[in-house]
Amino acid sequence: MTTTPCFRALMVGLGIAALLVSGQHAAAQTNAPDVNAVRERAQKGDPTAQFELGIMYRQGKGVPADSSLAVDWFRKAAAQSNTEAMIQLATMYGTGRGVPSDESQAVFWFHQAAELGDPSAQFNLGGMYVRGQGVVQNYVEAYKWESVAVTRAPNERDRAQFIEARDMLAKQLTADQLAEANKAAEAWMLAFARKKQ
Repeated sequence: MTTTPCFRALMVGLGIAALLVSGQHAAAQTNAPDVNAVRERAQKGDPTAQFELGIMYRQGKGVPADSSLAVDWFRKAAAQSNTEAMIQLATMYGTGRGVPSDESQAVFWFHQAAELGDPSAQFNLGGMYVRGQGVVQNYVEAYKWESVAVTRAPNERDRAQFIEARDMLAKQLTADQLAEANKAAEAWMLAFARKKQ
């Protein structure tokens, strides 16, 4: 079976170091736009440009690699609800890259992006609950977030892997816990749908 970095991290407990590249996040890393143009837009407050500049500094593409500057730009974009920047911050806190390692901050940023509807963040937040990283281990909460991620997965490949991980987790739950987790997932999805109206 071939697995994505997200799934492998969940299954072998590697933490969030392998969570960076999945789905839509990979697209921002493949194109190398003009650094000066991106910097100008970022300085004017464009959250997409701030995220892109953060990626450039994290990867050293067009600028010297500087994880601390990457974190600064990701923070600016995250403050404007850019979920990709929130996921990058979560990962950087989880790995201690550009900031001191802080799993509770990783959970915070995954949670922020998860609440805004990002399925990768939802799945990774579920993984944090599975492993008890930055939070008290809670399989019910983990199952809730992984179930929500399944419903919001951007493609069939992610959906299939999210389902596989969630279903493995289900084996750890009692029937009552599973019912509680499903009820919590449904409540979250209803509340999210109302916010979008």
